[in-house]
Amino acid sequence: MFKFKGLVLGMLLLALVGGYSIVTWGDSAQPRTGGTLIVPETYSAHISMDPIRIGNERAEDIQVIIQALEGLVKLDLPTLKIVPAIAESWEISDDLLTYTFHIRHGVKFHNSREVTAQDVIYSFERLMNPAEAAVPIHILANVAGADKYQAGTAKHISGIKLVDDYTVQITLASPDVVFLYKLAEAGASIVPAEEVNRLGKDFGRTPVGTGPFKFVSWVGNDITLEAFDGYWNGRPYLDRLIYRTMLEAGTRESAFEAGEIDATILTSPQYAKYRNNPTYKNDLIEVAELWTRNLCFNTREGPFANKLVRQAFNYAIDNKTIIEKFLLGKAYTCIGYIPPSLPAFNPDLLPYNYDPELAKSLLKAAGYENGVAVELIGAPTAQTWGIPYVEAARPYLEAVGFKLTLVPLESAARHARANAGKFDGYMTSTGGVPSSLQYMSRFLSQYSRSEGNTPAYFNPRFDYYMNRASKESNFDKRMNLIRKAEAIFVDDAPIWFCNYSKAVMIHQPWVHGLKPVALDLSYQPMASVWIDETSPRAKQ
Repeated sequence: MFKFKGLVLGMLLLALVGGYSIVTWGDSAQPRTGGTLIVPETYSAHISMDPIRIGNERAEDIQVIIQALEGLVKLDLPTLKIVPAIAESWEISDDLLTYTFHIRHGVKFHNSREVTAQDVIYSFERLMNPAEAAVPIHILANVAGADKYQAGTAKHISGIKLVDDYTVQITLASPDVVFLYKLAEAGASIVPAEEVNRLGKDFGRTPVGTGPFKFVSWVGNDITLEAFDGYWNGRPYLDRLIYRTMLEAGTRESAFEAGEIDATILTSPQYAKYRNNPTYKNDLIEVAELWTRNLCFNTREGPFANKLVRQAFNYAIDNKTIIEKFLLGKAYTCIGYIPPSLPAFNPDLLPYNYDPELAKSLLKAAGYENGVAVELIGAPTAQTWGIPYVEAARPYLEAVGFKLTLVPLESAARHARANAGKFDGYMTSTGGVPSSLQYMSRFLSQYSRSEGNTPAYFNPRFDYYMNRASKESNFDKRMNLIRKAEAIFVDDAPIWFCNYSKAVMIHQPWVHGLKPVALDLSYQPMASVWIDETSPRAKQ
């Protein structure tokens, strides 16, 4: 049996993140306790703070939930390592099917009751209870007996067993080397049954968890949390944390410059404004987020069924210039598909550098010496992953012989055509998961276009290495297998490798401890954030 304790397991599961993560501040001051931090929520209005009511796409809700609720394990957000949370240690059986979690003694809910293994079972069965109609049921879908429980033919999930008050055992139906990543999602948070029953639907507005902050109120655009003195890992530095919905970039910018908010995510024009500004340039945090902007080629029919045409498209474009001129520097050029914030990133891959003469020769070799007409679909207004970005590349493509028809489509029509394979190229952005295996797996031939393999990519050698990776328990070996698969993928070029997302946050000089979180820069580990006495809210 594999036996891993605490942080050792996290280190085996994920290597240190490197690559393009950039932190541009120095901080040698000593942390202080107290004060209020106000940060804007920039995506959309909140829906619910109940972790089973939202999916992973709801960053606006998750960034708040993770401050107040925790699961058995969690992601160390700056490094994307799996680390202990409510469970202090765990063992994994040799067949990768059975996980035994040991709950740390003394973990308290915000109502001061101690957490036990029974709370884990309650929370997981609540997540999978068909009467709850929960959203993130994928987390436990592979647990033995979960299917029968959901179908109503079993009273409990047979694969989740109470060993004793501080030990719970979970058995999977089939091996899943990314199961711990699933348990680190917000949807797997542990909650107290008595508070769920007491609050009913209001649990989504004032949930009770075990995190470093506890919910106080949700009034209008403000969600207020306060430090939880009984947090198992020590009280956070801040007294209060306020998330304020502010969807307009200009409004956030004005509020930041007036000192009314303490940090904010920047748009491309704002980044261009602040990056070289002597007043603010040292207060920027930059990171390669886990999103790869790409144009999926139709590899089954049309001109892009020919690998040479796909490669020519990639060589034809000066991505560096487009990023600097069109996106104002707010992106990174691609090397492959996997971004540098993931441990499977391979810096030794040969990227498709700008080479228009090579692009022309490849088109000629493919039989298109006189050019080739292609129709490309995408979002009408998304600069980084839609038709506007392709429009910026048009002069390069036309110069080597591509004749473009660009078709902007709204979401429903765009996805319908993509899933039906009615396109030559489909501009999009994919990723968003902290597991290198999951990040690359969407292109396995077993998946349909609607399941994520939009190019309908098929290469048995790619499948071979990815399938081996999915069964490999050794982390380093798994990463090497994924790198081999990605090298095949890059050579086949089923996509145009456009850019990696660059997220940028600016913070006030009195704010300390914010991190370059690649999963989403808004997912800050606020327990370690503090403000010094120069903050106007230092004593609030």
